Amino acid sequence: MTELVSDKTRNDLLNEIESDIARYRRYRKNSSKLRWFVLLMITVSGFFTAAAGGAGSGQIINTWFSTPNMLTVWGLVAAIGSLVVQTANPAGLAETFEKKKDAMRALRTELKYRDLDIKVAARLMETARTDPEKAMDTLASIQNG
Repeated sequence: MTELVSDKTRNDLLNEIESDIARYRRYRKNSSKLRWFVLLMITVSGFFTAAAGGAGSGQIINTWFSTPNMLTVWGLVAAIGSLVVQTANPAGLAETFEKKKDAMRALRTELKYRDLDIKVAARLMETARTDPEKAMDTLASIQNG
């Protein structure tokens, strides 16, 4: 978190913004990986469940994935995957992290190239961490006015 603004220099603030940008980039990549992993997990369990159904009807040779215990496992895998997608919302998290990263980049540009006041920049950095859209609106009003 940001200490007292008077103790910060422009370079300290820029370094903190750069680390936030890197962190949000990393968070976005990880949430995207989580989303793809969970969707793959659901797809594979659905495929094995369908194949096990075919094995039960005599169309496919009975194998390890078509036993009753494994059908329970595939159902649980699909249910847990669906629960993760619904509760963790990796796609929504990735979008939120992207907005925060964009707000931090805009703030970095204002601070680095347009000599934004350090105190204003520190307040905007805290706002960008919690409400990136509000920070972007404030930066736009600073640029226009």
